[in-house]
Amino acid sequence: MQRSTTRLPSSLLEQIKDSEGTSNSSKHRSKKTLSRKESRKQLRAERKHKKAEFFSNHHLKRTPSVKTYQTF
Repeated sequence: MQRSTTRLPSSLLEQIKDSEGTSNSSKHRSKKTLSRKESRKQLRAERKHKKAEFFSNHHLKRTPSVKTYQTF
């Protein structure tokens, strides 16, 4: 059995190739995703830094409760 192959016009082939190229690029939204990922990463780092700073300075903000013991 022989396959019957019909050739498409070259202009139509170019259109198909162009549409394939655009559809592939629309699937990969790397710039948008990466920027969101990077911003979340930055926010986490800032929160972590704030938390570490708070706990490292926490002892300075507290007023020491000095108990005076009376000896009889």
